[in-house]
Amino acid sequence: MKSRIATILTLCLFITATAFASKPVPASKAVRASVVDLVKKSLDYPEFAIKNKTQCCVVVSMVIQDNGTLKVDASNSISPQMQNYVVNTIEKVQDKNLVNYAGQRVLIKVKFELIS
Repeated sequence: MKSRIATILTLCLFITATAFASKPVPASKAVRASVVDLVKKSLDYPEFAIKNKTQCCVVVSMVIQDNGTLKVDASNSISPQMQNYVVNTIEKVQDKNLVNYAGQRVLIKVKFELIS
């Protein structure tokens, strides 16, 4: 009898934990646009990339945190150095207006091109 009760309690705990687990929801176009503007203001073409004539794209998936910061949960690029630069810069971005959109996921593509 005790093992049945323990099994039932464990099952209930599992179901409850699963039911309340939440995934970030995709951000609206307006929220995405404001995040893109913040990121554009924060990112410059890095000197190491200009010196090495590096051109590439960095795709970044991030979640807006409760404190108005951005947490990158995935990124991809052919240049690891550029990828690290973008991720580190984005995670330093903070805006108190983003607090209203906590838990929303934003996906952006950052393109670096040298103009001749």
